[in-house]
Amino acid sequence: MSMAIGAVVLAAGMAVRMGRQKLLLPLAGKPMLAHVLEVVAAAPFASRVVVIGEPQEALAALCREQGIPSVFNEKRQSGQASSVRLGLSELPGDLDGVVFFQGDQPLLTESLVKRMLEAFHQLRDYKAILVPMHAGVLRSPILFGADWLEELALLKEDCGGKELVRRYPEYVRTLPWAEHFVFEDADTWEEYLRLQRLLETKSKE
Repeated sequence: MSMAIGAVVLAAGMAVRMGRQKLLLPLAGKPMLAHVLEVVAAAPFASRVVVIGEPQEALAALCREQGIPSVFNEKRQSGQASSVRLGLSELPGDLDGVVFFQGDQPLLTESLVKRMLEAFHQLRDYKAILVPMHAGVLRSPILFGADWLEELALLKEDCGGKELVRRYPEYVRTLPWAEHFVFEDADTWEEYLRLQRLLETKSKE
């Protein structure tokens, strides 16, 4: 019997360090967020939602292009917890688990997401927190079994799902992953330029 997994894409951040709306910056001919949305749209999720900020219409349009519903977070300035809570509130209540994606992780691959879903199906543990690991470091996205959804909905201020990973290490199940590039994100202009170089390199492979 297959398990029903939901997906929440967190795309309402204030991009304070970048100083501009990074999710619309171009990478390989399309906005950064579009890369993540394509991967999420292609995966066999039971339900999906993108939590967006400003500019609302431009971000919502990207989501519509991929057929993924979006919801605007009016409380995004209070921190990531508000986006986690809002995203969960938009999903059905009978899911077996939820994956949280970061909107600024454009080199994410379908193969990583597929393997995470397969691993969770094999675990069949609603108390599991499945986290990819590279070079001994826990990464994103993170898959939370259904038993964690109520506690995720109680997070406050700038605490995201990683807070539960830190708080409950005994429930964390790691998925070793050899490719480092899939976890690259862009919080600064320099990191964005590095992503551009990585994509150029990969396009030549």
